[in-house]
Amino acid sequence: MNLRILKKLSKRAVPFIEKERWKKDCLFKAEHGDNFTHTGGHDRKHWKRSRSKHDELFYKQDIKTKAKDGNGFIELTQSYMHPWKGTDMVGWTSGYEEPEWEEETAWDYLKKTVFAETVDFVAIPGTEDECGCPEHKFVYTRKLNNPSDYFKAIKDLKKN
Repeated sequence: MNLRILKKLSKRAVPFIEKERWKKDCLFKAEHGDNFTHTGGHDRKHWKRSRSKHDELFYKQDIKTKAKDGNGFIELTQSYMHPWKGTDMVGWTSGYEEPEWEEETAWDYLKKTVFAETVDFVAIPGTEDECGCPEHKFVYTRKLNNPSDYFKAIKDLKKN
């Protein structure tokens, strides 16, 4: 996903989140290089570039190529992705003893909400163990292939 598209989808998700969340101060705009996104699959031009003298990879999804000047390797990694400045974000504190700040883009928050509401956890027949407890699997109650499917689903959830 392109970071420009992520920003636009987050902007479209805000009205649905405002109706659901009881605290309006949980919505804010991302600052440059300050916030993180959990959405993967970004274009390589948004990946972090760094030089390395070693040829082994730190993460499996990283890409290393030999530098053109012959001094070491160029490493491309998407381990920490920052959304564009002005991307709508949702944040909250979690934890009891030592509360910590959690945040994600409005689009990620909407996707998690829709997923939690539209997925059932059902037993698989014939997979009972010695105690009689069957294995379970996730079953989608509706199609969620693209962003428009998520927005249709959240509209239907708000009606019910």
